[in-house]
Parts: sequence; C-alpha cells; structure tokens
Amino acid sequence: MGISDHVYERTLTGSNALVMPAGVARKCFQIEYPHAADITKLVVMQTDGTPIGFVVNLFNRWASCDAAESSSSSVAGSGAVDMELAKVIPTQEQHIPGAALELFHPDGYSFKNMDGTFTVPIKLIYLELTVDSDAEATVWDVAIGCRQRF
Repeated sequence: MGISDHVYERTLTGSNALVMPAGVARKCFQIEYPHAADITKLVVMQTDGTPIGFVVNLFNRWASCDAAESSSSSVAGSGAVDMELAKVIPTQEQHIPGAALELFHPDGYSFKNMDGTFTVPIKLIYLELTVDSDAEATVWDVAIGCRQRF
C-alpha cells in the first residue's frame, strides 16, 4: 500500500449528522470511510441543542469503540482490544460550549480499519462522542478528511 494523491473527505451534516439522544453521555458511530488513509482533518461541531462541551476519539476497531461506550476504561489482557491501542488520533477535547473542535495535521494520522482483512477490507471508521451533559438530545456535524492509501 502506498500513499496516493487522492484526497477524500467524509462530511456528515443535515439528515446525515450524528444524533446523541437525551440520557446518553457516550456513543459510538460507524462512519463510512476509506479502509486505509492518513487522516489530515477532523472537525466536530454541535448544530442543535443547548451548547455543551464534548470529547472525541477515533478508533480503528469497532470492539474498542463499543467497549468505550459501555465502560470508561479497558482491562489490558482481558481478550478485548485495548481502547488505547486502537486509537487513531489523540483524544480531542472541546469544553467551551458552542465552540467547534478542529484538528488539522499536514502529515496525517495513519489509519487502517483492523476489522477487515487484506482481501475483504471494511470501509468504516469509528467515532466515539462523549458529551458533558446528556440532559437533552443534541446534533453534531462532522468532517473527516484524509489522503487515501491504496
């Protein structure tokens, strides 16, 4: 696999935006995305609901994101993929209500979906969103940009 000049961006807005239901403080989302890429951009912003702070993680394995949704920590050696090992970018935090989270990296963060195989790749990335308050439903726009790998 080499790096190509193919730039890609997945944008989730409007009817495709992420929805956090009331009463849910942490949720994982499966987002259609190239199976291998260098992630150069992540923008997350709240577009509906009372403005609140939030934390975002990107994972390369669903089991890690799913485990994060059910627990705030992982147990190393428990058989489940350690959440820290499956992170694609450093944890991103934005605790200023109403402010967008913006991460840009010229070289990119290396990403490869580890749920798939070489012959049957899975074209998903897993985004974990944790909100500072779950008092009401909120809506979130997301943009994840990259240089695809082939």
